Amino acid sequence: MPCTKCKEGKYKWGKTGECEYATKEACESANHKYKMQPTPLGKTYEEYAKELKEYNFSSVYKVELKDVKTLDKLAAQLESVTVSLDKDLLRIEDFAANARDDEELKNEAIDLSAETKKETDKIKEQADKRLDDVLKNGKKLFQEWQKSETVLEKANSNYKSTYSKGEGLKSKTVTAIKEFEQQLKALGVKATPQALQNAKWSVEEFDKQVPDAAKSFKR
Repeated sequence: MPCTKCKEGKYKWGKTGECEYATKEACESANHKYKMQPTPLGKTYEEYAKELKEYNFSSVYKVELKDVKTLDKLAAQLESVTVSLDKDLLRIEDFAANARDDEELKNEAIDLSAETKKETDKIKEQADKRLDDVLKNGKKLFQEWQKSETVLEKANSNYKSTYSKGEGLKSKTVTAIKEFEQQLKALGVKATPQALQNAKWSVEEFDKQVPDAAKSFKR
């Protein structure tokens, strides 16, 4: 309720007060305890106070948002795993390509050996020498192929182990996202925090990976 100026120049409190104050400051200072208290939704203080008395506070509970740091931490860990999987996938792709090339060379050597064995006695001396060279080269190629297979299997085993770790992080991240969204909904918050967006993005990126990289390449 504001102080208003009277015709004679003095001030009074509200509409029914007496014109007894020389200044507006004196009027407000004398009546500070009667100032209107702010209330929500445009209601009067008396209406708001009545609703507060009637409201059943036993049904009120505190909603606490999931720690944003938890979402950030999980999202960062899952993103790190996804980056590692991308790098490993490229390495395994190279290993697989090398293994395929080595296998083709090995098969060519075997085929050439078979053809060489069928050569006639007329060129037996030359054929024996050529066969010896081919067999030596074929043995070397076979060893290289076996080595590529071993490297590929080890790399793929590490990849699957990393993916398994990512699955665990993804599960925790999805649970954290659901809890966070439920809490936002309970609070009536419609905006999407950056931490929640990052967490969802990390899950989407992880879902693009494959559980077993070796099966992605046709041998």
